[in-house]
Amino acid sequence: MSEIAFIPRVPRLHDDAARIIRAVTTCYGPQFEYGFRAEWDHAAHVIHSPVFFVRGNRRGVMLHARGMRAGSMLVHTHPVTSPTEPSDADLQVAESFVWAGLGFAVTNSMASELFVVTLPECVEPASRSSSWRLGRLSLTWAPASARTR
Repeated sequence: MSEIAFIPRVPRLHDDAARIIRAVTTCYGPQFEYGFRAEWDHAAHVIHSPVFFVRGNRRGVMLHARGMRAGSMLVHTHPVTSPTEPSDADLQVAESFVWAGLGFAVTNSMASELFVVTLPECVEPASRSSSWRLGRLSLTWAPASARTR
């Protein structure tokens, strides 16, 4: 039997990041969807330093890349009544973000589960500037009604 040469590490939320996400969702209501800009620590495999930037409703949230730099993450919450698994709409948003060098993850409103769709380093930098591509992604909507769960 051959040995495993590489054991992949599972990305996780830093404890402080989870506390920030819980504080925001507790303050404004766990039944809504939220968006957080966050940083990715490749060496530690940790998402940290989330900044709350958008609140949606029970059906969706407007996720956009304005103000994000390549290499960072967007963390999107699902309400307490929804699974952490990304919806089809979430996957479409993640696909547009990955080409801008951004990562995308979904967590629940208590930040106790994490589903990383893509990490920021999964795509080589494009020849165009990130700011040009980020500008084109400024209004992306992820409606819950489009989810097939």
